[in-house]
Amino acid sequence: MAKRQDHRQIAKLAQVQHVRKAAAEASMMAASAAETVSETEHADAEKVAVLAIGDWLGCMAQPWFEPERARDLAAVSVEREGALDAAVSAHADATELRERRVNAWRQASARVELTDTMAKDARRAAGRAREERRLTQLCDRVTFAWSQS
Repeated sequence: MAKRQDHRQIAKLAQVQHVRKAAAEASMMAASAAETVSETEHADAEKVAVLAIGDWLGCMAQPWFEPERARDLAAVSVEREGALDAAVSAHADATELRERRVNAWRQASARVELTDTMAKDARRAAGRAREERRLTQLCDRVTFAWSQS
């Protein structure tokens, strides 16, 4: 028969799993906050890029053409598009990180449930073993008393 795990060791393991779950939850919340910030930065970069393109198109639509101004506005527009691309990439990275952290938190949560169940089962098994020992001792006393009478 397999040796049963000591319920105290399993309880310690459960405590460790609870701490790991709390750390995973804090990490998940930090990643979620970072994703929100990157989402805001993405939206801001998109607005700025759209405004820069609008300025350039407005310059191009004027009846008089100013090549230097159009070139400067085009350069600004390209720069803003580059910033937008960087913001999109940062937002995608933040979203991926948040998803990984959510998965890690879910795994930690499942481990907590498992170790809590294991600890409860081990406590029950230890209680049953104590009760069996107590009943065995009681039977031995009764048998001894009966044999002496």
